[in-house]
Amino acid sequence: MLLLQLWKLILNYFSMPKRLLFYAVSTFILIVASISFTNFVQNRFGAVSLSEPGLKTYSSDEMAFLKTFYLMEKGQDYYSAYKTARENYSIGNLISSDVSTWRMPTVFFLWHIFANSGLGIFRLFVFFLSIFLVCVYLIFKKTYSGKLAILSILILLPYLYDTFSYNTSFLFTEWWSLFFFFFALTSLIYKLNWLAIFLFTLALITREIFIIPMCAFLIIQSIQKKEMRTFLFPILLFLPIYALHWFNVSMIMANNNTHKIQLISRIHKYDLLNLQNMVAFLMRRYVLLGLKTHYLVLFLGIVSITLNGLFFKRKDLIYFFTTVAAFLIVLPIISVKENDYWGLLFVPLILMFVPLIIPVIINIIKTP
Repeated sequence: MLLLQLWKLILNYFSMPKRLLFYAVSTFILIVASISFTNFVQNRFGAVSLSEPGLKTYSSDEMAFLKTFYLMEKGQDYYSAYKTARENYSIGNLISSDVSTWRMPTVFFLWHIFANSGLGIFRLFVFFLSIFLVCVYLIFKKTYSGKLAILSILILLPYLYDTFSYNTSFLFTEWWSLFFFFFALTSLIYKLNWLAIFLFTLALITREIFIIPMCAFLIIQSIQKKEMRTFLFPILLFLPIYALHWFNVSMIMANNNTHKIQLISRIHKYDLLNLQNMVAFLMRRYVLLGLKTHYLVLFLGIVSITLNGLFFKRKDLIYFFTTVAAFLIVLPIISVKENDYWGLLFVPLILMFVPLIIPVIINIIKTP
């Protein structure tokens, strides 16, 4: 806390040009810290899967993504690289005409630009994760208090511990899209609307599944007759990019003698088992006295974000409530049992709001 107060005093002291320099130096320090933490994680949790996997040696999507990256590093375009990676699973050819199985190329281009190896991707992930935790603090500082922000980060630590224990989890594109989406929400809370538009767009073109909460935002803004530009612009920018992605997939599949491109074939009735798999993903560390407590922790998080966002009129939190609610309603309808990692899209958001149960209890006690 002393360091945080010192940070605040320094920011208040510097003039704007010097403050920008201070932010640049802080970013550099964050990068150095991320590299150091990367080395610690490798020593603590064992070797992270960083080297190029050979063809026919992997059976998971994450390793196929890593293979795609290395093929792009060798000069292949994204769609050819992704097709090659999907065709060469150890369990057989998993290339599909279902567009949802084709990741959009954004995050692969990000890796290609900033990383030259799997280790570079991992360091980039740690850097983004560090910014994510800073944003958690900023959100709580804006809406409640710094003390609750520290509690929120502590609640997230077991989840992050399991993330690093799962050596390839940093390769899930859901993580990277969540980062952009969360940064956008932070920007929105701090009234940086144009930055939010840019980051929302990045989230959508990284993982199109974020169209679900974005449409929910539009509906809410329309009902309340509020400005919709911040949510409408990213969707309008996303649609032609996704159409181009769909076209590129159709060209690849046409050459593969598959002309029918599927888009909504996975819609089915609400599947509670799929939802259970999602909320349990990376939650093994939430154990007390040998008993699983992750359902209780998530229940507290949902209750706190619901009460604070809806009943206690915390307007900034309505976006988080809407995101969680939209995913909980829609994802079990479009998922398959292998999509347990979709929990990455909303479980961290639930966990970070568990400490808000404290002001909820205080409000209940104070109510006559």
